Amino acid sequence: MPEPCHRRVSQFRVLYRVFWLRVVDLEVLSPDSDTQRLLGHIAAMLAGISVLFTAPLVLVGGGLPQPDLWTVEHLFIATTMTIVGLLAIFSWESSFPDRRDLLVLGPLPVRVRTVFLAKLSALAGVLSFSIISLNCFIGLVWPLFFSKPGAGLLGDIRAIGAYWATITLAATFIFCCVLCLQGAAALLLPWQLFLRLSSLLQVCAFTLLLGGYLLEPSLESIPALTAAANQGLLKHLPSYWFLGLFQQLNGSMQPAFALLAARAWTGLIIAATLAVVLLSSAWFWRLQRAVEQPDILPGRSSVVGLPRLANLVETAVVQFALRSLLRSRQHRLFYAFYLCLGLAVSLFSTGIAQTRLEPIAKSGQLPGPYLAASLMVLCFAMLGLRLVVAIPVALRANWIFQLTQIHGPGVYMRAVRQTLLGLSIVPVWLLISAGMLWQFPMWTTLIHLLALWIVGSMLIDIALLSLHKLPFACSYLPGKAKLHLLFWGGVILGIPLANQAGSFESWFLISRLRSALLIAVLASCAIALRQWTMRRGQRVEKMIFQEEEGLDLISLKLSS
Repeated sequence: MPEPCHRRVSQFRVLYRVFWLRVVDLEVLSPDSDTQRLLGHIAAMLAGISVLFTAPLVLVGGGLPQPDLWTVEHLFIATTMTIVGLLAIFSWESSFPDRRDLLVLGPLPVRVRTVFLAKLSALAGVLSFSIISLNCFIGLVWPLFFSKPGAGLLGDIRAIGAYWATITLAATFIFCCVLCLQGAAALLLPWQLFLRLSSLLQVCAFTLLLGGYLLEPSLESIPALTAAANQGLLKHLPSYWFLGLFQQLNGSMQPAFALLAARAWTGLIIAATLAVVLLSSAWFWRLQRAVEQPDILPGRSSVVGLPRLANLVETAVVQFALRSLLRSRQHRLFYAFYLCLGLAVSLFSTGIAQTRLEPIAKSGQLPGPYLAASLMVLCFAMLGLRLVVAIPVALRANWIFQLTQIHGPGVYMRAVRQTLLGLSIVPVWLLISAGMLWQFPMWTTLIHLLALWIVGSMLIDIALLSLHKLPFACSYLPGKAKLHLLFWGGVILGIPLANQAGSFESWFLISRLRSALLIAVLASCAIALRQWTMRRGQRVEKMIFQEEEGLDLISLKLSS
């Protein structure tokens, strides 16, 4: 007897709702957490970007020449493609069913096709949610200035429709490209090797997306689009393809955009076809492998050479954090995300990618952009590790630390400090040291590295002010990290302050007396901050293992 259609629709709705909320891993969340609240914070951050892109209209009054309008159009298209691509990479594991899905849904009378469509629709729904949040203000205001001159009201309506259609098609293209990569890897690689290489593929795809967005050249003018030297580059920049597609849909097509629009349609059809074929093949073939084959197994040889500290508690905490970071694909991905973001932002904001090293090395001085770039990378590494250690590896295992907590919180706080120092400051500082000592003069580079080490120590003390928990051993409460505030604080204040600090430090490095003064001031600030952090740590009553919402108590003042 065939299954009723209304039952399949009902099953699809239930599964879609469940998969929508499970785009974020629920295993790491606190029982008091709310996934919708976390998605709301992400939507607010994206809507803030939309406001930031729309605010300049108030300053310029909307009067922009045509080449500048093309630049703005390309900026919006490239930004949307990058954000959608990053979200698709982060939700890498949400495209396929996991072992829990198969064990729960397998005995139930649910078709595999229904589960597949619900999974894919939920992922597409989250990405559509991000597109709408990002373009909620941009897509209603800016297209009015993109319309064809003299087209009137119908031209404005057509421009708005062309903008949203182009944004949707561009996001679909980049989403299909990520699905193609994932489907091809799942088909070609053995199951365990696919799980091991997934994080590497995610990091590579993320680096390619973010690096292409921040470092791609500006070729929006007609001479640049028609130059023979740029044609090879335009073949590998999909954001320019959809710029030509927008001109075609908007009715403002010029001969320079015709080839780009044709590439957009061709690339979209190829990417969508390959995504459907590869993903569906990998999805249905993976069902059997996901149940019959085990997940990642531990290696034959254990990790050797782990650090041993003088205190046994510090040794246990540091080794647990190091093993957790090495064995968890999710945590490695998040940490690599911040490292790549810091590197890309530092290269973009300081303009290092457009400078040459030879004249700088011969001058005998360290320029401000290079000093600011190293500081940004160190700050992003510290910020990334601070946010990553708040996500547990195995939430059900944190009771082991609670049962064995026989020492005071101060001992564990020192262990947390050693963990932050060993996993963020030391490796990044060593990489910066190797690069700068190889290229720049010895004396000024050593002074800068010493100053950078002191700044890293201060960053750890600042992080410890609110980190009263063991790394990777406490449940995560969405919204408490205030990601949107950190994002806007870094964009509005962090990057300009880092550039100003680089210029300020380059002035101190001119002479040895100024360099000594700089080190003395930084050391004094670090000692004072360290003493303050130690005094606050002594007032900590216990370590936190379960994030909970704070209760708001309102006094009625009845005693008076």
